[in-house]
Amino acid sequence: MKKFQFRLEAVARWRSAKLESEENRYRTLVSEDARLKREMEQLDEAAARERRAVSENTRISGTQLAYLHEFQVFAAREMIRLTAEKENLERQIAEQFQLVLKERQGVQLLDKLRQKALIEWNTEFHKELQLLADEAYNARMLALAREQRR
Repeated sequence: MKKFQFRLEAVARWRSAKLESEENRYRTLVSEDARLKREMEQLDEAAARERRAVSENTRISGTQLAYLHEFQVFAAREMIRLTAEKENLERQIAEQFQLVLKERQGVQLLDKLRQKALIEWNTEFHKELQLLADEAYNARMLALAREQRR
């Protein structure tokens, strides 16, 4: 009997590789999202630190106030930019997650098909094995019957 061979093995390997690629892309997007979140938190903390530094100082110069104002304007603009980038990234993450799910389903389907084919192969293998055993038994019985007739 020939050994088990899944005829869609090349497709299964390709689908598995594609799933791994999509999962890697998803992880990259999630880590980029975490980086953006950290950057937004750091910007927020820096703006709060600058406000505290100016408010705790009893002698504030016009230059310091102008610097604080410029920094607050920069921080607000940067926060708007980062928020828009984060929203776009969250949309990409949701789309990528759907792709990962789709690829995972394809891999699972091929795994089920492989299992079904393996079960069918095992059934055929055992049938063939039983047939060989029956033939061997019948041949042995025939040989014994011939020998007894002599």
